[in-house]
Amino acid sequence: MHLQLVIASFFISIISVASSIVTCNYGDTEYDGYCYTFVDQRLQFPDAQAYCANHGGVVVRFRGDADGRWLASTAATKFHATYGNFWIGLHLEDDQWVWDDGHKVDYINWGPGYPFSGYDYVGAQLSNTKWVSVQSSASLPFICYYQKGHNRNQATTPVPSENPVNVCNGAELLLGHRCYFFNPTLLPYDLAKQECEKAGKTLAIFDNQSQINFVTSTAISKFSMTYGSFWIGLTKNSADNKFYWADGDMNELNNWSPGYPFQHQTIASQQVSNSKWKTSDTSSYLPSVCSGYAP
Repeated sequence: MHLQLVIASFFISIISVASSIVTCNYGDTEYDGYCYTFVDQRLQFPDAQAYCANHGGVVVRFRGDADGRWLASTAATKFHATYGNFWIGLHLEDDQWVWDDGHKVDYINWGPGYPFSGYDYVGAQLSNTKWVSVQSSASLPFICYYQKGHNRNQATTPVPSENPVNVCNGAELLLGHRCYFFNPTLLPYDLAKQECEKAGKTLAIFDNQSQINFVTSTAISKFSMTYGSFWIGLTKNSADNKFYWADGDMNELNNWSPGYPFQHQTIASQQVSNSKWKTSDTSSYLPSVCSGYAP
């Protein structure tokens, strides 16, 4: 009996420790006790602030040289770029530089000649991590962050559940580890992308030709269409002119319709008539397919 009690206590302690483990939100990246959301979407700084706040974080703070190098190198991968700037949470308030998280400005990394007078916001350069002052009218990608286990939209103590939320819950199609959701609303590319991301998903990602064909046949039914195309999560990186999926992986499938991709178009849609891809203008209004990944 004593041995049984010892074993029972051992397993209870393991369960207790496991339940206390805190992690980052699904899809976020952990580094040195913090969680980072890399948002490859160009917004003006106030809109980036609002986006981060709505997702339980703030626009990123640089904590030091090593932290800055990691942020810039990871951002270059996530944003598929090797030059340009991204927003950081440093901005002017009452003629004082402040961080979006309220932390004291005890580390600076200005590029030569910066900051410019009259510029209230700050971007970090992908190429060298240096900071530059940026006009208020600029639109840049950005990074949100929060301390691990302290997302403002979550309880700090995980609540056990017999039915944990899964990104693929309610999916209309499940193929391998990918699940797919069909949105018949006609939207321009950026809005379609946002609708997927609001639900923790991305525009559709494909691992193989079988997934492409199944999604197309389902889209014909869901969208009640036999011609035209729908948005997928495939875009061109201007730095190397290669196409990447919404999760950052380079495309290795050869599924382009003859004559595509067009040189000056950077986003892709999938045709329902033949399952092939074509490039499209961002202003085109199309239905869309979102996808999630279930490990």
